[in-house]
Amino acid sequence: MKNNETGGLLPPIPEMERALSAKDSTCDGAFFVAVKTTGIFCRPSCSSRPKRENVEFFGSANECLNAGYRPCKRCHPTASGGFASHSRLREAFAHAFDAAPRQSRLGAKRIVTALLESPLGPLLAAADDDGLRVLDFTDQEPVEQKSENLRRQFDPPMVFGEHEVIAQLRHELGEYFSAKRWDFRVRLAPRGTPFQEKVWQELRRIPHGETISYAELAQRTGRPTAQRAVASANRLNRICILIPCHRVIGKDGSLTGYGGGLWRKRLLLELEGSGHLPRSHSQLNLLNATTERNAN
Repeated sequence: MKNNETGGLLPPIPEMERALSAKDSTCDGAFFVAVKTTGIFCRPSCSSRPKRENVEFFGSANECLNAGYRPCKRCHPTASGGFASHSRLREAFAHAFDAAPRQSRLGAKRIVTALLESPLGPLLAAADDDGLRVLDFTDQEPVEQKSENLRRQFDPPMVFGEHEVIAQLRHELGEYFSAKRWDFRVRLAPRGTPFQEKVWQELRRIPHGETISYAELAQRTGRPTAQRAVASANRLNRICILIPCHRVIGKDGSLTGYGGGLWRKRLLLELEGSGHLPRSHSQLNLLNATTERNAN
């Protein structure tokens, strides 16, 4: 990582150039591409193809705006998942998880979903009285596809609303991103095969600020030769951050894959290792303000 002019941290230049050339959406949010000749800035995945000599990189959308660039109308770099605002994203999820009246009748068992703000982008949470079922970043698949996938995985109807588990999660995540909490107390209720749940239990035993390899994780589950099965269970974890699959890295120290994007994995490990995010704190301040408002 290298320092940019405003004090944030950026991925190495060759990595950013590779992502820009490949239109790599997993790097969206890790950095932003500003085009000197047009005065606009984009996501790395934007379909525009500026010449390298006309490009400079920034660590946040705020830094681009402060430098005088305006957001691209094609890729909407200041929005999440291409939506023009968080309110539109919230409306999309509310519509996708709006259960029929007969399903959401008073007293019926249901799973409640909500959208949570975070410095790394909005998170979709799903919970019921048993605990937290899902916590996932929203930009990895279209809203309709995500809602459909979740409906296939869970029997009770899913509705958009509020739940005490989600309220506690929102508070604890605010403390986590402020480096004031590493031990989550909100109850979890992941659903998987016995082996998958064993892997997820072992993930929760990895101390914050530490990482292990897939080989070591396999050993901890009692199946040292099952590295591929362990990696698959890791990939199918539906509760990010709290079940910290981001703490598993390659044997050679490489970050390897992560469902939320390698840039998020890098920043989560940086947060847990150093106690702060190596980026602009504008979004973090927004999260803290939102957390305080919901607590009052």
